[in-house]
Amino acid sequence: MTNLSFSFPVRAMSKDNEKYTGRNGRPFTSKKFKDFEFLLRTYMRSQLPDKFVPFQKEGIVVKLFVWFKNRVRLDAGNIPKSILDAGNGERGSGGLIWKDDRLITDLQVKIFYGPEEKIEMEVIAPT
Repeated sequence: MTNLSFSFPVRAMSKDNEKYTGRNGRPFTSKKFKDFEFLLRTYMRSQLPDKFVPFQKEGIVVKLFVWFKNRVRLDAGNIPKSILDAGNGERGSGGLIWKDDRLITDLQVKIFYGPEEKIEMEVIAPT
């Protein structure tokens, strides 16, 4: 097993299926979520080991620990979406942390309230 830990000093965003349809009828993700995923990828890259190869095998476990300053009303099931999508890397890249988030078979999300907003992520992957 391979274990990785990440820390992101940002407020988590619930993706909430926020997609809009353009004039051509195709859905697209809003700029705020693209920017959020870009920021997460930047933090991920800076915390990955040198010469890291994205995980390719099914059976990845991801544990998310999310802190908010105040009690916000959100859907805990939507919090992981942007974070996991960021781990996929850019489209066509072959992955950043994993080749595709479909390889994740165990996902745990815990929400806390405290003085600072942040996200911590633990990844456990088969070798």
